Amino acid sequence: MSSVRSLPLACLLALAVFASPAAAGDGLVIDGLTSTEGSLGSRIGILCEGVQEKPKPKVFLVSDGQKVKGTKLKVMSLGLAPGGGGTQQLLVVEVKKAVRGTYQVLVQGPKGSTPAVSSQTFEVVVPIADGLSANTANVGDTVVLSARNVGNRKPKVWIGNKKAKVQELIDAGTEGVVTQQFLVRIPTSIPDGTWPVTLENKIGMDMLHGAITTSGSKKTNLGKPGITGLVDGQPFRCSAKTMSSDFDTPEVIIIQGLGGLPGSIGAQLVCFPLEAALDGPFPQVFTALPADLIFVNLLPGGDVTWRASDFGNFELHLDNQHFGRVVGSYKGTLIRIIGTAPPEFLEVEGRFVGELPEGI
Repeated sequence: MSSVRSLPLACLLALAVFASPAAAGDGLVIDGLTSTEGSLGSRIGILCEGVQEKPKPKVFLVSDGQKVKGTKLKVMSLGLAPGGGGTQQLLVVEVKKAVRGTYQVLVQGPKGSTPAVSSQTFEVVVPIADGLSANTANVGDTVVLSARNVGNRKPKVWIGNKKAKVQELIDAGTEGVVTQQFLVRIPTSIPDGTWPVTLENKIGMDMLHGAITTSGSKKTNLGKPGITGLVDGQPFRCSAKTMSSDFDTPEVIIIQGLGGLPGSIGAQLVCFPLEAALDGPFPQVFTALPADLIFVNLLPGGDVTWRASDFGNFELHLDNQHFGRVVGSYKGTLIRIIGTAPPEFLEVEGRFVGELPEGI
């Protein structure tokens, strides 16, 4: 990450990258942005001219001139920009809702006026988990999780498939985009073993595989099989069942059930070698067949299958196996092709617990 993105907002004013000013016919001009990436809770400084204090301006993230659905910016302040010669203004907005992507910023003045659109772009980024303060801990203990791009709200943290309590934000960082530290309590419901740590907010997730070994638990049950995750940034959660397949290479298939992808009804499948699930080693990652991510459309006449292996861009992790249940995660791009139409893509990522077939 560049140093420009890590400095306080006031310091960034002097370092902002000035593209050609984006002007509007009514005198509203955007000279530049003081930051180029962030997440929920991040603040964007907009260097501008001609913005009226009343009525309060409206600010949006836009793509191809259109407001991006699922995003919301809140105006926090408007004043003169330090070092701006007495005419340049600093309009500060906070990211309240967002979906990952790279966008321009649009400022709308009074009703009927012409808006201005920034030449620079702002990227909404997923959180990044950098590491833990310890790689072993007893259940009930606390560890420090270092992370970036979390924003100013507490994220969700999972140890294996068990939700951990985020007790405290130790370091709020600068403008919500630099390193932050969270005090995380190891859940008492996680069995003894070595587990991944998942950091998640409404933008996306990141995982540290094989990150912590827990001990002192009285629990042996990983809970019900299921799949959770994000499909093109939209969350989904469902129960799942597991069955063995009759493919040449023995596999375990975790079936999501109905629903899960926009505009479709179908079964989501996570496929991986049965032998690996039984014998490890853990953690283990697959990026090619026989591992796969699949979605089968079950709508009438919808004989269409999305799958990651057709595109070759996915990771499927087996993180641990405990009393016949496997904990893992997946991330990749699903592709489908219908006739001569251009291919369509879906970004998926998430976690799963699968139950191995009985009698193996």
